Amino acid sequence: MNIEIKIVKEYEDGSADALVHFDKEGLGILVEEGILSILRKYIKQQKTEKKGNK
Repeated sequence: MNIEIKIVKEYEDGSADALVHFDKEGLGILVEEGILSILRKYIKQQKTEKKGNK
């Protein structure tokens, strides 16, 4: 697996422009982690909303 991040430009506010290079396996990991992150946030949001409706 190969995932490389190269900072192209940094800004005063702490943000930056970056280039991300990855191979096929790296793409799979990035997509998997992105989907899992979205699902975790959704589950947390649903639990919070259920607590608020009681």
